Parts: sequence; structure tokens; C-alpha cells
Amino acid sequence: MGAGASASQVREHVEGLGNAYQPYGTTLEDNGVDGALVEELAHDDRAGVNATFDDLGITNKLHRRKLLQAARAQHGVQPDRPRSGSSIGSVEGPAIAVAEDLLADAAAAVAQAAPAVAAVAVDAAPAPRSRSNSHATPRTPTTATWTVNLAWEGPVDLDLAAAVFGERGTFLSLVYYANTEAMNRGVVHSGDAKGGQGQSQETITVRPAALDPRATAIVLFARVHDDGASLGQVTSAAVNLTGTDVTVQPLAHHATARAAVVCRMFRDRPRAPFCVETLDAPFDDSDLASLVPRCQNLLRDVVDVSANADCKLVLLDKGGLLPVEGTHFKLGLGWDPAEEGAPMDLDVGCVLLDKDGIYNNFVYFHQQSAPGVEHSGDNRTGFGDGDDEWLRFSLNDLDPAVETISIAISAYSGSFMAVKNAFCRLVDEDRGVEVARWELSGMFEETSLVVCKLYRDAGWWKVFVIGEPIGGRSIVDFFFTDTYGPMAELREQFKRVARIAYSDAQFFKVCAEREGYGQLSVKKD
Repeated sequence: MGAGASASQVREHVEGLGNAYQPYGTTLEDNGVDGALVEELAHDDRAGVNATFDDLGITNKLHRRKLLQAARAQHGVQPDRPRSGSSIGSVEGPAIAVAEDLLADAAAAVAQAAPAVAAVAVDAAPAPRSRSNSHATPRTPTTATWTVNLAWEGPVDLDLAAAVFGERGTFLSLVYYANTEAMNRGVVHSGDAKGGQGQSQETITVRPAALDPRATAIVLFARVHDDGASLGQVTSAAVNLTGTDVTVQPLAHHATARAAVVCRMFRDRPRAPFCVETLDAPFDDSDLASLVPRCQNLLRDVVDVSANADCKLVLLDKGGLLPVEGTHFKLGLGWDPAEEGAPMDLDVGCVLLDKDGIYNNFVYFHQQSAPGVEHSGDNRTGFGDGDDEWLRFSLNDLDPAVETISIAISAYSGSFMAVKNAFCRLVDEDRGVEVARWELSGMFEETSLVVCKLYRDAGWWKVFVIGEPIGGRSIVDFFFTDTYGPMAELREQFKRVARIAYSDAQFFKVCAEREGYGQLSVKKD
């Protein structure tokens, strides 16, 4: 037992670290492993230390380091200084060289936030108000499906959302009321509930078995959508996590907070099981663009966060509708030329559909006009100021049969991760007003983005903003008539993302009958 401390003494010492560590103290005593842990430390047994933690079910990396510090302090084992380049993911180098500066920061946070525990690094980025009173409940890695349900009563509008991250903390997607599925439908939102009489609820389901393997971490949070309201005003609000067990987490104790992170899921490699932890990290700000980087910061103890720190987002207003007051609109697309290597070639295009969702026409780089729609012409480099490509719409001049126009931008060559200063914007040219603008560079790895759809509603045109990434290199890639294979799958995905529905059999029949359907998807010099 090292310096002669008993198992009960170690338990008491560990429990003294704070609430999140109390279960570990009891487990150490019950399993008689605290002495073994110290022996492994003293003999520099890296594998033995990690195996001991695995036996205890302690997967949180910061928790492992904190417990090692506690065991050393109780047993008088003096740590070596850590080697440069030692991994943040496991106990490496000499087993006792465990990032002393990180442990000191964690200890200071515990002392400042007692009785709450700094189990994760909350608000590493500047914020209107930073709190470090998050509680983490570690769980055994699992491949089980998890549902996170937000329920409340009353007229206040609450939202449930999930921020999805990849390797190096790269932001991949935000699943919320306006983007209800992502990552191969591995994360699915039930749809928006705006509050009212009786109970309201929103649910997010995470299916690890279906999840895109790029996803390595998911952070779920609840927020108040209404201006001036707080979680403390919604006394019935609670989050229910259901997977391998059930956890109910009330939210009303956050008197003035407008948002709270409630759960995180993470794994150390693609297709591996997820560790699931409940969190309790409140924030004063409920702005989605601010919350996503903070969610990213909450992963710094379990993920090497070094990419896409600003988490640029395509964010929509409630319902995704933009005002349409005029009849002349422009969708502009711009980007900077590549400094070296192959040119970055972005494109904008649209498909026009009739009332049954059946193809009427395309406007894109090969077919640059249709009644009421004009294309600027193909820009393959990004040279030029302002909008490098655009689509112009004169709604009164459209074919009367057209009911829906779906607009997409694509990277014909290059990628949105690599292109510099890419943007698209929707302009009401009758008023000279930029209605919406999206920054695109470094935002998503897919090669296309379904921007929005224009549609007739009782004789009026409306714009429904979508802003969801998808595969494909041009608008016509979504309309191949393959009945199986990747292009058929892409067509079905586009129908879901673009919010259009039609029968494939009827679509193929109409396409075969209409002259000029066979559009080219490949550019020719």
C-alpha cells in the first residue's frame, strides 16, 4: 500500500476531490485496487495503470489524471516531469508523468467551484459569462441507441440541439429544429415544438450503428429561444436521457441561464463505442453561433481540439422562412482563387419543379437560362470581385407550371474545407437588400450545399432556407435516373434535404417524355 495508507483513507481522499469523484472512491475501496494502482505507478507500469482504470470503468481522461494525482498525494509517490509529446489521450511516457500543469488547473477549478466539480473544461473561449460548475457522470462505452428528450410546460419556446464534431474537434453539423437529421441519419431531431398549452417536447435520437464514422463527438444542449426568458422561468423543464440506463436532469435550477449543455458523447476512433456523460454546464447566451464553439470547448479533455475553432455555421431563423416582398432576387456565390495547385471551381445551380415535384427545367453551367431564371455564366477560378457566379430570378416571368425552385451550390473541383473566403448570399434586388448571407469556407466536408427553396403558397412566393450539406458535384447529380447504387442514394438524400417529395416512377416517366431532359453533369472546354 505504498506509504501505508489504508483503502478507506484513499477513498476518503478521492471523495474529497468533489461530487464527480465520489463513486470512484467507493469503487477503489470495494475492489481493493488502490494499492495496485500505486504499485503500478511506483514501478512505472503504464499498461497496468491503464488496465486498472479500464477495470474500474473510468474512461474520462481528465478523471484518470486527477485520480492519479490523488493516489500519488496519498501514498507519497513523487511524479517525474512529463515528457514532451506525451499523449493527452491515455497514461503514457512514465506512467506517473501525467501533465502536471493540466492537473494543477483542474485542482484549482475544483477549489473555486466547490461543491461543484470541474470535470470538463467549460468556456475555454471568451463568453459573456463563464461558469465551471459542470457535473459529469461517466458511463461505460456503448453502442446502444440513445434518446435525449426535452420536455416542458407553458408558453416559453425551448429548443434541443446536438453539435456534431469530427477528428481534431472539426465541426461537422448542428442538428436542431431547422436541420432535423445529419451524419447518415445517425442523429435525428423530432422536429420543432414551440411551447403552448400543456406539455411540449423535442427529442434527439443518436444511433451509433448508423452514424457517419467521421463523427467522434456529440454535445447536446437545451436553450431558450424566446427573447428575455431564462431556463429558471420554465420550472417544469427537464431532460431525460435514455440508453443503457435512464437519467432525468431538471433545468430550472439555472435561474438566469438561457442555455445548458446536458450531455456529451465521444469516442477515440471511428466506429468505436461511445462514452456517454451527462453534463450540467449553463450559459447566459442562447445564440446558436456562440453555443457551438462552447460545445467544442467542452471536449478539450477528451478530444484533441485543434481545428475549425470558430465553427462557422449556416443558421436559420425559426421555421426557416425569409420575407419575400419583391419579385426579383439574386443568389450570389463568391470565393477567392486558389493560391497554388488546381483551381477551386464552385458552381451555383437550381432545378425547377412543378406542383407534383416533377422536373420542369435546370439552370446551371451548361444551361444558363430558363423562363424567369438567368445564370451569370461559369466561373472556374474565383477571379473577380463580388459575386463570381449568380442566379437571377424574375418570379413573374417563371413558367406558370413551376411551383418550387431548389437552389444548390457545389464544389465542382476542390472543397469547401480548402477554398478561401467562400460565401453565398440572397439579395432582394427590388429593395437592394441582402436578405441572408452564409460564410462557407472550412464549414463542411461535403461537396454541395442545398441552400434554399422558393415555392408558391396560395399564390405568394416564399423562401425556405435549408443550408444543409450533401454530396454531389452539381445540381444535376441529384437527378440521375439510376434505380440503385450511389447516385440513386444521392437522389433520395436530396429529396429529404431539399424538402421535396415525388414518386421516382412518375419522375422517370415524365423525364423520358420531356425533350431535353438528358442534362450534362460534366464540364467541357
